[in-house]
Amino acid sequence: NTTWRDDVTLYGHSVAYGGGWLAYHNLAMATPDARARKLLLLKALERSPHYDMAMLNLGRTLVYLGEKNEGLKWLDRVKTWNPGNPLVRYWYARTMMELGRKNDATREADAAARLDTTSSKSALLAAQAWLQVNDRNRAAHWLDVALQLEPNSSPDDFALGFALQQV
Repeated sequence: NTTWRDDVTLYGHSVAYGGGWLAYHNLAMATPDARARKLLLLKALERSPHYDMAMLNLGRTLVYLGEKNEGLKWLDRVKTWNPGNPLVRYWYARTMMELGRKNDATREADAAARLDTTSSKSALLAAQAWLQVNDRNRAAHWLDVALQLEPNSSPDDFALGFALQQV
């Protein structure tokens, strides 16, 4: 297909021919340029002001661009709007970890893992967050959960062994 060579051309074509909020969001997430991603996410939010993944991705994009305060406002807004969404809590936690805000990261990662008990990624993130604040008992719990969900995951197994040695 010569028209849709990749995600950018596919979603760009959709936006050019009247695509709505989801087309703008998908184009934003396929676009490698963070400044262009920011503008596309804002357009998605103009069309659907409560689309939580657009709010979340805009917040993370703004933090990445160095607009930390504005990015955190969007992240707080999406968490307030949809506190029961485990993906929102997961990515909020990842952002807090990246910013070195260990206590916030731990709270959010733990919430994400509790909200989605089938996600080994959330359980592993919670374990990593608890290890960062030196609570090896809670880390061991979430590492054990992650290992039960993904029994063939050797990094989880290694981390669990380390955490259990420290308990």
